[in-house]
Amino acid sequence: MNKRDVELLATMEKGTYVKPTHDLTLGDYLTEWLQSHAELHCRPRTVEGYRFTMSAREDNLDTRLEGFEPTTLGSEDRCSIR
Repeated sequence: MNKRDVELLATMEKGTYVKPTHDLTLGDYLTEWLQSHAELHCRPRTVEGYRFTMSAREDNLDTRLEGFEPTTLGSEDRCSIR
């Protein structure tokens, strides 16, 4: 095991590990945003609507953000995120 692996394991054990953004998916990002922002600053029904929208667009949630572009979404999705 090299030094980088040891450091990575240490951060995971301490709970301070942050997933690199190049591995981050749209679903990961939206889930984190819901928990860290929407649930704290939005009404419960609004958060429920966000969760419903995510579940209806599950086919896009595994898209890596590194390669994500608006054209990845269908036209009905692009209209709803403007």
